[in-house]
Amino acid sequence: MGWFKNLISAPKTIDKALDAVVKGGDALIFTEEEKAEFHQKGSELYLKHIELTNKENSPTSLARRQISLLITIPFVFLTLGSGVFHAVGGYFEKPVLTEVAVHWQKLAMDDYSTLVMMVAVFYFGTHVVKGLKK
Repeated sequence: MGWFKNLISAPKTIDKALDAVVKGGDALIFTEEEKAEFHQKGSELYLKHIELTNKENSPTSLARRQISLLITIPFVFLTLGSGVFHAVGGYFEKPVLTEVAVHWQKLAMDDYSTLVMMVAVFYFGTHVVKGLKK
């Protein structure tokens, strides 16, 4: 008797399966209205993101600035110090100062140059890209 009941309810199951296939196919194709709605929602989310990240005195932006200073100050110190030691060592003919200058320059270039470049791209990358697009 169970198979007879399944046989009678089969058209309902087929209708459900057919509805699922039609809905799935419809979801794969964007109409012009759905595209416009999708782009509008994307624009709204982008504007919300800009509003949230545009606050210059938020704790997150202050922390970002402090971290960037922790990266750039040693780089600048090592680079300028290397130049000073190199100039003074060459002027007074002190090879020790020249060796220190080479060591400091190697520290600055090997350890800090990538980090400083990342900070520069983070803070100034959008302005560079906008300038290149023009």
